[in-house]
Amino acid sequence: MKKIHTIDAFIEVYFLTQNEGGRKTSICGEKYNCPLIARNRAFDCRFALDTFCFELGKRYKIPIAFLNAAEAKKYIQNEENIYLWEGKKIGVGKLKWND
Repeated sequence: MKKIHTIDAFIEVYFLTQNEGGRKTSICGEKYNCPLIARNRAFDCRFALDTFCFELGKRYKIPIAFLNAAEAKKYIQNEENIYLWEGKKIGVGKLKWND
């Protein structure tokens, strides 16, 4: 998996299964954008990979790029709990800044 964006942070995320209230299908493709939620604030982010396939019910470490990393850094602390949103919570985990 080769990065295609500047890596602002890494998320260690568990993707919820459909039975846990998450997606019905795995996340596969060449790009993926979704809101990352921390402290009840949403931040646009993109997985910083060229291709990927993440299965539900598994944990991954994923490099991400924020649309506005400076703004995100004002609100999100290192090791802060986060979740990914796609009309509902689809993944839960922690963020680690790439300093």
